[in-house]
This record gives sequence, structure tokens and C-alpha cells, in this order.
Amino acid sequence: LEKIEYYKYSAMPVIDRSGHYVGTITEGDLLTKIKEEYTLNILIIGFGNYSQRFLDYCLQVGQMHRIRLDVKVVSNEIERDKKIYVKARPLLSEFFNINGTNNDGETYGDISFAKTEFRSDDSRNSTNYNGEQIKKVVGNEQMHYIFIAIQNDSLNRRLADLCVQTCRNCSVNFAVEDKKPVGSTKANPVFIGEDISKEKSCKELERMAFNAHLVWCGLNVDFEKERAKFKNPYNYNSSVSNAISVQYKLHSIGIDMKNCLSAAEKFRECIANDKSLRNELIAVEHRRWCAEKICEGYKCKDDFDDCAENGTKDEKKKLHMCLVKSSS
Repeated sequence: LEKIEYYKYSAMPVIDRSGHYVGTITEGDLLTKIKEEYTLNILIIGFGNYSQRFLDYCLQVGQMHRIRLDVKVVSNEIERDKKIYVKARPLLSEFFNINGTNNDGETYGDISFAKTEFRSDDSRNSTNYNGEQIKKVVGNEQMHYIFIAIQNDSLNRRLADLCVQTCRNCSVNFAVEDKKPVGSTKANPVFIGEDISKEKSCKELERMAFNAHLVWCGLNVDFEKERAKFKNPYNYNSSVSNAISVQYKLHSIGIDMKNCLSAAEKFRECIANDKSLRNELIAVEHRRWCAEKICEGYKCKDDFDDCAENGTKDEKKKLHMCLVKSSS
């Protein structure tokens, strides 16, 4: 890319190891390959309450080191659903590129909304029609994650099975409100009403979240008082979002979190060997925090006199001074 830019080439010849000409490569070829390898592609089908909450978390944990976030959202009533979603998050369009309206290179990701009709009956014609619609939505993109919550459990399941057939190497997930068994499927059912509070993973996540809260407030504190402060929704939501995002941040720098002790050691080595990485990851965490507060409806507190007198945030008015862009 540097040679193409420096010499103003439109293409470059490619030779094999024997020195024989095999073809040419263009700037577009290289950029397409880079985009494929360094973009996280997510598709959301249906945009009711469940999907909107899922998108909120995508925008938060999708803030990773040198990986671009690209989310496609489709539904039958997309204009209505989009209006509701964006209105509740007034800063969204300033930080994210929505349908190509913000081409600032510092945006935190791309979100595209499109109207797509899906048929709810289970006839062969509807199945074929819905399959074609999914192919059109996906296009040539390599989807990494799909979440479906459109009308009812039966339709969600059928669309999920079609997505499994269409999108290879992709995690396909669908919402299930009924507690009845969903039957055999290669997609992943997400049981909306399931109580996970007693699950070991849930307790571990809360432990990690509390540790994140302690790091933010300082370690030399009264633990009991801080645990009470931790339950404040403002602190709790930020801490849980941070804990969930850890594995994605580590993945983006090549560290697998399956073995926590090994991951911690590898992370320590990465930070020690690459001095700039620490600052880049700090910027990534700031982006995650901004995305979280934006999804909660916060706006920037720009009255500096008031900040000096009353602090950087106003939880009642949903204002915070630190909602500013940062890049890594």
C-alpha cells in the first residue's frame, strides 16, 4: 500500500518465487482483504426491545484494538424502530457512522438500518422467499455473528436455520420467549426469560465487575462502602460492561481467555514489549465507556463552571464531561 501510494500506481505486478509474472494487484484488492480480516460483521434481524438491547452491547464490547465494527440491522418496520432507538440515544450519530451519514475517520463503528420483509407462515414459498432475503442482506460479507428476534419463536427459529445454511463460520443466535424445547438446530437459542442469577458464570462476571469498580475508585477503600456504591446502576452497568468486554479486547491483541492465568501472563508480556499498546488499549476502553453511556442516553456536559462546582457528571440529567472522542 505504501509503494502504491508513494509511486501513485493504480496496480502492481505480482511474480511467483521463480520470478514468473502471475498477475496484478490493486489498492482495492488490498483494502478489501484488510477490511475482511479486521472488521467484525454483525447482523441483527428484527429490531424490537431484545434486539435494541443486543445492539447496545455490540456497540460497547465491539470496541476492540484495531478492529472495525460493522453492524447491519434489518426489520419490517425499520424506520419506526430506528427513530425510537436513535431518539433515546442523542449522541449516537456523533460517535457512530449511521447509514453513511458520518464519514469521520474517528467514528466508533458503522451501523446500517434497512427495511427487509420476512414472511411469517411456514410454507415452502415463504421459506424460499425468506432465504433469498437473507442472501440479499448478507451479500458478499463474511458475517461473524447473527442475532434474530423478529416476531415469534417459530419464525425466529426458521430464519436462524436459513442463516446457518447461508452463512458459514458464523455464530447464529435466535430469541426464544417460550420455555418449551426448541428441537434440533445448529443455531443457538437465547432463552429470554431464563434466570441466570444463580449460574456460576454470572457470579464470576459480577466478581470481575466489582474488581473493575475497585480499580476505578482506588484500591485503598472501605470494601463494604464500595460494594454499596457498586450497586448504583451508574457504577454497576459500567463495571459489568467492562467485565464482559475483557475477552474481546484480549482477543483483538491475540490472547485467548480460556486459561485466565496464562492470559494474564501473556497480557503482561504484551504490555512490557510494546509500550504504545497500553495507551492504545486505554483509548479502546474509553471508547467502550463512551458507547455504554451513549446507549444509556447520556450527553456531553459542556458547562465547565458547573463541572468545577458540581463535578463532571449529572446522573439525573444524564450528562458527563468526558463524553469526547478518543482514537487508538
